[in-house]
Amino acid sequence: DEAYVVNPLQNGLPNMERLGNNDFQAIIYPDVGMCMESILLANRRIAPLQLCWPGHSVSTWGGDMDYFVSGIDVELPENPEQNYSERLVLVPGMGVIHNKPTYEIQGMKKKIDRFIINCSWNCQKVNYTFLQTLKKIIAASKKPLLFRMFVGASSSRSNDHVPFIRNVKAELGAENVEILFDLDYRRYMNFMEEGDITLDSFHFGGCNTISDSLWLRIPTTTWEGVKWYARIGAEMLRLVGMSELFATNEQDYIDMTLKLIHDDAYRADVRHRLTQVNLDDTIYSTAEAKYFLTAVDYLIENHAK
Repeated sequence: DEAYVVNPLQNGLPNMERLGNNDFQAIIYPDVGMCMESILLANRRIAPLQLCWPGHSVSTWGGDMDYFVSGIDVELPENPEQNYSERLVLVPGMGVIHNKPTYEIQGMKKKIDRFIINCSWNCQKVNYTFLQTLKKIIAASKKPLLFRMFVGASSSRSNDHVPFIRNVKAELGAENVEILFDLDYRRYMNFMEEGDITLDSFHFGGCNTISDSLWLRIPTTTWEGVKWYARIGAEMLRLVGMSELFATNEQDYIDMTLKLIHDDAYRADVRHRLTQVNLDDTIYSTAEAKYFLTAVDYLIENHAK
């Protein structure tokens, strides 16, 4: 409604006068953190009931968010509340409904004589400890590897990509790394199609990027952690019958990756099995969407208690 449009910034902060004059019962943030506006708004009490969902899959650790709505199949089976400052509300399933990719598989073939490993990670997910894990994979591999990193626009602000590229290549070896950023969706998926396998990042793993890889039927490994963002990839692999491809520790992650690199028959079998999966009924199912409405209705009715 135009009546609730936030006015331009004043002194660096949104003018909340018009937005604050409302009769809201609740406000829902699909994410808090993907843009500055969501962070500023989430730190204000705009409605008596305030909820956020895993569009940005971390707790706000703020004082004005009442509930975090997540999926029981992804969160820790015991004491998942430890990861949230908000009251955790669990709904059946993953806690998200994945958008089905619009990309049509082109059958792209790689043009270089190296084993290509897709690393579809924002640069914020690339950390020193995890680079040491990748170095161990390089050292143990019998094939020449190329870690193709898709960092999006995350490294292009303030020339951040210059030191980022320099440091990553210094750790992994310039010949082992290709860093691509600011690709449009089609070109990104074209390059992804050329990959032999996909690796998920750790400790902050992927969600949409795992969806991209499964859509392309590319063998994908993940490393399961303790927070939603480190567990969603493993749950997606469970859904498509690929539990063998997620690890819970570094050594298993390395061993799984090396098996996919060295065992051509096994890798081909995994790819074939992925082509047999009904993604519409698993990854892209909307059957659980109704539970979000149920949760909101319940919280509105019972929040005062």
